Amino acid sequence: MPRMGASDVQMALGWWICHQDPSRSLSLGGVILPLCARCSGIYLFLGICLWAGLLAGRPSGSRSLAIPAAAAAAGCAALLGQWTGAQLGLWTSTPLSRVLTGIVCGGGIGWLLHTAFGLRLLGRQQRRWPAAVAFGASSGGFLLLLLLGPPWTPAAHFVGAASLAGFFSTGAWIQAILLSFVITDRDGSPRRLIIAAIVIPVVILEAVAMSVIRI
Repeated sequence: MPRMGASDVQMALGWWICHQDPSRSLSLGGVILPLCARCSGIYLFLGICLWAGLLAGRPSGSRSLAIPAAAAAAGCAALLGQWTGAQLGLWTSTPLSRVLTGIVCGGGIGWLLHTAFGLRLLGRQQRRWPAAVAFGASSGGFLLLLLLGPPWTPAAHFVGAASLAGFFSTGAWIQAILLSFVITDRDGSPRRLIIAAIVIPVVILEAVAMSVIRI
């Protein structure tokens, strides 16, 4: 049996998430990313927004949903418009355009998802926006540099791992949200430690099972 490398594991995990069409995928240093260009952009920035949200906490008040909802809607519209125009022959989609529309869509959805449910899961934390902005700007800028910069083989493994981490982070976040409505204290507050103790092993088992079944 041939020895598996990091890219083999990433491709096996990505198989369950994405069609992995080579014509729609990016390669860095001759290594094809485990997710196509559009999915890479979506999940990279979904993950960044969710992790940045954990640093920032959630601003109180229902008005805080308006801007993230608008950003998510605009991102989805941009992605759908880019795809529809390509299908109608109005323009040709490129890996760069797929990545950029995926970034806008994933970032908007991640921002909305965290803002809508962050207060329930995290409680009324004091906002730490400087830390969130620093994390988002540095990690997002670094990933963009790797994606758009000169081909570099280690960059493919790093970007691939980050995009898969974004997908599983989103899955974990959604599972935690659902559990938070079931596992609560007497006052209705979610039991965050118990939820984390359930979600983290489940996500790890999901990743292992997906890889083993596919391989």
